[in-house]
Amino acid sequence: MKKFILVVATFVAVACSSCNDTFFDEDRASLTTKSSSLRFLDVSTTDILVMSEDDFHALDAAMQRLEVEYEGSFCVIGRTDYRNLNISKKLYYTVKQLCENGNRLVASTHHLSSFPLIKDGSPESGNQVMPSDCVAYALYGMGADLQVTLPFIQTYYSDGVLLVDMEYVVGLFFSDADKVKHPSANGEWTSFPRPMICTKAGHAVNCVRYTLSSGAALYVDHQNNDSPGTLSRDEIDCFFIRAGML
Repeated sequence: MKKFILVVATFVAVACSSCNDTFFDEDRASLTTKSSSLRFLDVSTTDILVMSEDDFHALDAAMQRLEVEYEGSFCVIGRTDYRNLNISKKLYYTVKQLCENGNRLVASTHHLSSFPLIKDGSPESGNQVMPSDCVAYALYGMGADLQVTLPFIQTYYSDGVLLVDMEYVVGLFFSDADKVKHPSANGEWTSFPRPMICTKAGHAVNCVRYTLSSGAALYVDHQNNDSPGTLSRDEIDCFFIRAGML
């Protein structure tokens, strides 16, 4: 049976310290002249937790232009020539890191030795792993007190929470939480509380944005330094959604 256990891997946050503003500097005019038929796409921030609705619209459009698809559980970017597509470097790098962070999570939880990387000359970023239980952090993301969830999970589920026990464990903290295969509508949760996502390989994260048409989700992994990423429909086992979240 699947247990929700610590994921030991390299999770790269989009808003990393090594990616300073100069890395994203570019001449907007040079981009628009290359592809004047396409609207220039940019975002005000690389942090999905503080993105505006306009930022998310730009992110969605950029993923379409870059031909982002899911091959099984892995995210693949079909095109990397973002300049020709009138996409800013900041926005392209955001898409790239969301995909690669999600791929790292999938590879780690499935114990795979390799996963797709997008090779485009972008600098490597640092990594930080938080050695704590993922379910405790996902419950925190739903609105619980981490000082309560962490000792509880570590005491009673030190080897990980079985998938069959997840509904019981979540119910101990949230009587208003429902287990669903997928949300019934598009959703956006840039602030607390957020739904929990349980992956098929046994990891728990929190949903930031869900798109009904694709079944894909943007997530934040509070266990791993709030690392953001994207998960495909094939990789998601279920959601736990509290009343009023949709």
